Amino acid sequence: MKKTLIITGGVIGFLYSLIGPIISYSDTAPLDDEIGFEIASWKVFILESLLCISIGLLVGWVMFLFLKKIIKKKI
Repeated sequence: MKKTLIITGGVIGFLYSLIGPIISYSDTAPLDDEIGFEIASWKVFILESLLCISIGLLVGWVMFLFLKKIIKKKI
């Protein structure tokens, strides 16, 4: 359960970091264009992705600790 929550948090963090470029592209794209990405700076995008993934991993770990305490109290 620990690995699952941590990995899920990391994946959600990565997907969250992709939302910014998608929204940025949708603001400036023509109406008939498909979904795309607009990344102004790769360095900033990579840094933001790593930050979001780290936060997601941390939240997954905290959720594991919280659920562990709840399960322990019920038993």
